[in-house]
Amino acid sequence: MRIGFNVRFLHEIVRHIDSDEILLHFYDPHQAVMIEPKKTEEMNYNLLYLLMPVKLE
Repeated sequence: MRIGFNVRFLHEIVRHIDSDEILLHFYDPHQAVMIEPKKTEEMNYNLLYLLMPVKLE
């Protein structure tokens, strides 16, 4: 199965993350993907975004 993402939603998430690296957590093609910045010692907060995939045919 192939999945994709609405590029506008993905871009909106990525532009709000103040980090050089992000982590994408995939669990199942029918579940939301968790997106978060890679943790650094300077970060004193937690940030988590969810993005639903789109099934590609």
